[in-house]
Amino acid sequence: MTENPYRQKFLELNETLVAAGHSALERKPGVSYKALINQAETLLADLGAPTPEAELTEAAPQQAVIHAAFDPGNRSILFYDGKTKIELASTYSQLIGDRSPQRMDDQSALISIHSSQGSPEFNDWRYVIGTAAQHQRKFERVYNCPKFGESLLYLLPCVVKAFGDRDEITLKLDVNATEADVNESVLQRKLLGTTVFNSQGRDFKLNVKQVSAFEEGLGAFYRHQESQPTQPGKFYGVLNLGGATLDALLCDHQGYVYIDNSFRSPKGGTFDLCIELKNTIAASYEEARHIPIDFFMDAVKSGDYTINGEYDFTEVVHPIIHNWFRDLLGNVKAQWENYFHKIDRYILTGGSAYLVKDKIASLSRFHLAFDPIFDNVVGIYQRENLNG
Repeated sequence: MTENPYRQKFLELNETLVAAGHSALERKPGVSYKALINQAETLLADLGAPTPEAELTEAAPQQAVIHAAFDPGNRSILFYDGKTKIELASTYSQLIGDRSPQRMDDQSALISIHSSQGSPEFNDWRYVIGTAAQHQRKFERVYNCPKFGESLLYLLPCVVKAFGDRDEITLKLDVNATEADVNESVLQRKLLGTTVFNSQGRDFKLNVKQVSAFEEGLGAFYRHQESQPTQPGKFYGVLNLGGATLDALLCDHQGYVYIDNSFRSPKGGTFDLCIELKNTIAASYEEARHIPIDFFMDAVKSGDYTINGEYDFTEVVHPIIHNWFRDLLGNVKAQWENYFHKIDRYILTGGSAYLVKDKIASLSRFHLAFDPIFDNVVGIYQRENLNG
């Protein structure tokens, strides 16, 4: 494990403080070594004692760059480094002062950001990210936020989960993004550089050296291409059915995206489907009005269509899903009418693709992604091997 250079300098300053007759500083949970260094240097200046010389840049050896793929999704935050798959709920809560979070769990992380070159607006703030955020007094969904501008918040808990045994991590990131050509510059501005943060009483230093954005759904195309080679002259449609959005990507056999013939709906994913589901159920079952929409999103994912073990809404779900998928196909037909005779395959991916698995079973050109939730991140991660 690499020695934290800030820790080493703090220890040296602390020894100098004690030698100068001052009591040693103690590090409390959530306080960074960098903050302690500033405190120690101020005390030594007041005492008139010389500070030990230390070059932090010389203390830390160059880090190996780790390749990883990342998706700040509206329903789930996804991360893959070639070995570990991480999925966290796309919710976060900002903690004020020293307030302790409620009901933490292993699908969440408590993050204290000390300094960030790319996103300094988060400096000195604490956040709970993941399912535990929903237990705080106030929380935000990625769905309601400028997710690429806040992408650092969603990346840091993934880093903790994947590399919790390291003090310093250096990443080369591939990011799954809508309108990748536009949002790549935003992601680079917000993620590139060094971020020093604390999680669960441990200090981390994250260096992001490179950020590349890939169009939403392109990873699923790459993954599908591994097992079913594409044909020159043919087109391929990727239907990315997300938690909040619906994306339809048209590309050629090499993965070149026809942006003008692809489309993205900012609504229409599982979130909106479940709003319709909730409203339909509430018309005959009053208690449903007071149930959070997350309950219905979890219900359609698990297939458990009961409320409190007493109200079964199975018969309501299937017609709503049928109409939802029919409307999606209608939009696709209108957008891709001139390409129908050349489209060889349709690939369905995203967190909502499982809802239409049975409906596409008899459609020869429709294929469900190998792993609808993770294929977008796994695919963009593995594309180098595929194209190499």
